[in-house]
Amino acid sequence: MFTTNQVCLAPVKLSGSRAAKRFARAIVVNSGNANACTGSAGIADAKRMTENRAAALKLKEGDVLVCATGPNWRANAMKNVERGIRACAPLLARSETNACQAAEAIMTTDTCRKEIGIELKIEHATVRIGGICKGAGMIQPGMTAKARDHARLHYNGRCR
Repeated sequence: MFTTNQVCLAPVKLSGSRAAKRFARAIVVNSGNANACTGSAGIADAKRMTENRAAALKLKEGDVLVCATGPNWRANAMKNVERGIRACAPLLARSETNACQAAEAIMTTDTCRKEIGIELKIEHATVRIGGICKGAGMIQPGMTAKARDHARLHYNGRCR
């Protein structure tokens, strides 16, 4: 689910069209600047973020989604963003610690991280599903503030 608001983040515009394919291999998230109301420069920045993440992970650029959180109406400091993407790529790992770090990294006005993880068996395979999300401060009925809210986590009201 993506916002139905006509004013939305550049990352939402880019990721919305890509998510329509129902396939993604990675998400790159910028915390500290929402990249909203930034016009064509914001779209170009969102695309550059996905290009950098795809290159760092050896993926197709169209298979990377982008999310952002923070204040609006500011241009991204792309040299810093790109340096951060390159620095984070080798740190990726499938661990609870990394999941917690990602949940903490997207906190802006949140007072605690919101995360969930489950493991289940489907036939003979073990399947693990995890999700993180932000607070609900910008969400109204029928409107979602960020692409990552698509996970529709069932949050029980307690911080973990």
